[in-house]
Amino acid sequence: MKKSMLALLVSSLVLTSAYGLESHLSTEQSEALVQHIEENNIEFVTSIINKGFDINTDLEGDGTALIIASRNDHKTLVQALLDLGADVNHATQRDGTALTAATISNNVEIAKLLYLQGAELDLITEYDETALINASRYGHFKLVSFLVENGADVNLGVNAKTAKGIVYRSPLKNAKTQKIRDYLILNGAQS
Repeated sequence: MKKSMLALLVSSLVLTSAYGLESHLSTEQSEALVQHIEENNIEFVTSIINKGFDINTDLEGDGTALIIASRNDHKTLVQALLDLGADVNHATQRDGTALTAATISNNVEIAKLLYLQGAELDLITEYDETALINASRYGHFKLVSFLVENGADVNLGVNAKTAKGIVYRSPLKNAKTQKIRDYLILNGAQS
């Protein structure tokens, strides 16, 4: 549930108080910052970072500012965060990387931007995923083709720990559509 505008304003004022930023944000402060990122408030987010906030901090389990901006399709904010030094390959346990977030939200433009800034295409996240596995299992053909065309390993699979035990995941095994399966096989994927 979204905070009221008054509560958001109060939290924002706490974040930008004359006393500077705390080394660790409170839950309320973190929620306020997440909301500013989700609302694409570039000026506010960049001002917080310029005042010393660690750009790669995991915000109360929502991911880093870059991951949240990528997940919410905010290309201009993603670019601003990269310009301010966000680690393009920083991964959080719950959200993976900004690239995996972009593959979930099916944003080819943000994926391209992250790739051009050095995002590792075959990075395996703590949830035993890669960007290509995610794009494939969500049925995002344009992202699958972008990743493969730029060198993502079509045969990189992982043994993922799940509630049901160890499960093998790969782009081909987890492909949501036949079109993606055919494309992966055409590009060397083996079962």
